[in-house]
Amino acid sequence: MNLISQIRSTFVLSDLEKNILDNKINLSNSKRIFYVSLASIFDSVLHLIFFYEKIQNSTSIRHIWAEEIFMSHVVNLVIMLGFASWSYFMVIKKPENYKMGEYFPVVFAAYLLLIGVLISLIDQLITSAISPFLFTILLISVVFNFRPRISFTLFIIGYFAFHFLAPLAQSNADQLLSVRVNAISFCSLGIGLSLILWKVNLTRLVQADLIEKQNLQLQKQNQEKDKLFSIIAHDLRSPLGNLISISEMLSDEEEYTKPGENKILFESLKKSSKNMNDLLENLLEWSRLQLGKTEINIQAINVLDKAQNYLTTIKDIAATKKIEIEIDLNPNLFVLADSFLLDSIFRNLCSNAIKYSHVGGLIKISAQDKDGMAIIKIVDAGIGMNQSLLASIFTLGNKTNRKGTAGEASSGLGLILSKDFVEKCGGQIWAESEEGKGSTFYFSLPIFNP
Repeated sequence: MNLISQIRSTFVLSDLEKNILDNKINLSNSKRIFYVSLASIFDSVLHLIFFYEKIQNSTSIRHIWAEEIFMSHVVNLVIMLGFASWSYFMVIKKPENYKMGEYFPVVFAAYLLLIGVLISLIDQLITSAISPFLFTILLISVVFNFRPRISFTLFIIGYFAFHFLAPLAQSNADQLLSVRVNAISFCSLGIGLSLILWKVNLTRLVQADLIEKQNLQLQKQNQEKDKLFSIIAHDLRSPLGNLISISEMLSDEEEYTKPGENKILFESLKKSSKNMNDLLENLLEWSRLQLGKTEINIQAINVLDKAQNYLTTIKDIAATKKIEIEIDLNPNLFVLADSFLLDSIFRNLCSNAIKYSHVGGLIKISAQDKDGMAIIKIVDAGIGMNQSLLASIFTLGNKTNRKGTAGEASSGLGLILSKDFVEKCGGQIWAESEEGKGSTFYFSLPIFNP
């Protein structure tokens, strides 16, 4: 079974391997046409110079042989000039527009095999060697990285072309048998060599692709870490400064004498502590997510129950700004999500709506069914956002944090968390907003149908 699996993996590509074939191997093969064509042009020019003298001074069978070799290289020179020109202008100069895939390199390799067969047949006039055929087989195997089925097909066709054309050039039965046997050996060598090099090169490219992706991911994580440190330094400074100032005032008995200041100081202390707690809670959730320590437990959850349970915890916050929260959810709507992640999504989106709503404002929570997904909508009539800010609110590092209508602090991390959490539950999140008229946040989750 293992042997069958290995054979199957050689001929059947994974999605990653297909992507590498389309984006790297085929382009590389096409570029190599140019360099092989240049080498072949140089070789043909040398042959033409060498055999020109042979044609002039010979009258025997060698004259016929030299004349046919000379003409074959004239034809090859012209064809290779065409291949080199096409490859240079269509591939080397414009690799991003290349559309021929693996087809043109296969045509080029087939031509190489054909010219190798023809020159080997011409050589039968004076020798039984088939060196040009062997050379083209080795050239194709080593230079071009073809899929095994293409290499197999090319070399089998090359062999049969040689097999059936050989009697036209070789009349000696023993030598005919010998060159046919040699042709079989050479084609078998080509198939085996192509297969080995295909596996080696494909494995190398797959590993290089994975390493490249890991490096990009590492760079992204390092950038996010730097941005996170910036957020921490900026957003902890203000509440910590407030706490220090209040502590100093409370410790100074002479300053702290007016009865009315008691309530003001403790309200400020409460506000600073809450802002710091919200930031640290989001930072903790974000760090757990980045470290892969957030375990996802997808289950059926009643959206109305989840929303009502959460709103009981924030009603006091909404009451301080006299904000009304209106829920319009189907009591029978169940979604597939992680309970903890859904709590965090509601907390961040609703807190966001309260933060940027005016005193006496209204927040509406509703949902609709679309193509098996529940589209949950949180609408506020607050200060809204301009299009530049709207385009960057779900991206870490962009300056999206701004104070709320009552001076509430914001790190901008809550929306980024919400995006990650919604996507981990199989949904999407997006927003619509108009500056001065409020914002609408949407997130989708798969509907559970019992």
